[in-house]
Amino acid sequence: MARSAPEQRHVRPAPEPRPRLTLRLSSFLSLITRDVGDQLRSLDGHRHRDFDFYAPFRDALRAYAIEGLGRGEALEGIEATSTQSMLRRNGEVFERVADWLDRQGGRMVPPPSGVWRAPGGALEIEVAPEIAIEGRHGRLDVIAVYGREAPRLRRDQAGAVARIMGETFADIDGATFGVLDAEAGQVLRTPTAFSDRVLEAELRVITEELGAKARRM
Repeated sequence: MARSAPEQRHVRPAPEPRPRLTLRLSSFLSLITRDVGDQLRSLDGHRHRDFDFYAPFRDALRAYAIEGLGRGEALEGIEATSTQSMLRRNGEVFERVADWLDRQGGRMVPPPSGVWRAPGGALEIEVAPEIAIEGRHGRLDVIAVYGREAPRLRRDQAGAVARIMGETFADIDGATFGVLDAEAGQVLRTPTAFSDRVLEAELRVITEELGAKARRM
């Protein structure tokens, strides 16, 4: 008598390990522009709390560009909500980004948001770019803002961040991605031949540091 095939049982995949660190995209963008020593010191701070220093700028930008609030009122909001150490910079970044937006075509709409997890799962990034501009044919231009005064953002670094956004929002047909250097008033969109290697190197430094920290505890 022929034996029947064994019963097929549904096997649940093993759950992914919880990430050891979650960063905002703006924090990762700031981190990627630092040298290794500053990165390690910054990671220590982010491990305890990823404080959003630029939240007042983001709130003001949304109120100005989407809700129609005047610039003066938007700046008053920044003054009311910024920490003392970030008050000047939040105001400067808002003014520069608002100037840049006023020169663009299309209309700003609420930007998409999502989560990107690094290979291996040690790090995840909350991807919430500051700008999304809907063009004439409905195409979306999604742009993160680099708010540091120095150093200047390099194209390969911006390309690494654009790759993260592209993978996170792969379901948005025809979308383009870039990073606006607020100080320079320039959007960097095209990854270089080194962008993937920059991202891989950055993730390696973070993953190794997280592993070393876990072993010391």
